[in-house]
Amino acid sequence: MAEPSIIYLDPEADATLQIGKDEAREFHVSSKTLALASPYFAALFGPNFKEGIATRSGEKPCIALEDDDPGAMDTILKALHHQCADIPLEMELKELVQIAIHCDKYDCIKAMKPWTGNWCRFPQAGADSPQKMEDIGLALLAACLLRSANFETMTVHATKHLAGDFASIWANHDQLARIPEKLKATLVGGGNSHNGLLIIHASYLLQDENRRISHH
Repeated sequence: MAEPSIIYLDPEADATLQIGKDEAREFHVSSKTLALASPYFAALFGPNFKEGIATRSGEKPCIALEDDDPGAMDTILKALHHQCADIPLEMELKELVQIAIHCDKYDCIKAMKPWTGNWCRFPQAGADSPQKMEDIGLALLAACLLRSANFETMTVHATKHLAGDFASIWANHDQLARIPEKLKATLVGGGNSHNGLLIIHASYLLQDENRRISHH
């Protein structure tokens, strides 16, 4: 396996995150910065875990996150450390979904909102095609995972542009398999279920609250 690329995000970094496996990247990070941005990392670097005990004793723990996507985590970690020169103002949909999945996993949605709020937009209209159906699905999934304020409006737009076979296209797509069944049912029904959209958003907000409680 090749040596990981090394990225220094803080000159006084006190922890290392090794992201990915085959094309790993090694990020030298600030545990305090991550703890402020993410309840997940606040717990990890707290006094009850070996990583937090290590940083408190002056050691520099190396945390392996082999299942994570190096590209998505590169964007997230740079944004959280205010290393923004390489972060694009617009994001490709597949990359955005990967970022959304990792923001959801590490509970840093609020900290990333200055960036993701601009990235979550409905795809430009075009001729009906499998690619268009895929793009709409990716945009909706990202907006849903990121609790975007545009989520409901984007769903309404989707009902006007989705073709009848969109569900089968989504079913054969790895990322789109994550779309909540209630959202699919709402779209199949023509977007008439306002309550269905509220339930989806409420369920994700409840997850956020449960995480907050579990970290205290």
